[in-house]
Amino acid sequence: MGLIHLSDSNRLGLGSGHISFQHLLPVIQEAFPQVPIILEIALKGMTPQKNKLSKRDEHTVLTEVKRSIDYFTNKKKEGHYAA
Repeated sequence: MGLIHLSDSNRLGLGSGHISFQHLLPVIQEAFPQVPIILEIALKGMTPQKNKLSKRDEHTVLTEVKRSIDYFTNKKKEGHYAA
């Protein structure tokens, strides 16, 4: 496997939608410990043709990226994922 592509049900950061990543990520990490994980975040109205984000949208995307990193990092600290 080359990479793992993740997106929460609402396309925002990990833990903000309906997918239980707290149970899914440990399984992925154990099965594929060296495979990169790519996170997809897409705001409502974002399309491949929309090549420039507003400052507000840019801030929202960066906030969701940070939320995802914090979510993943905190779960590692709690012992849910392998380092």
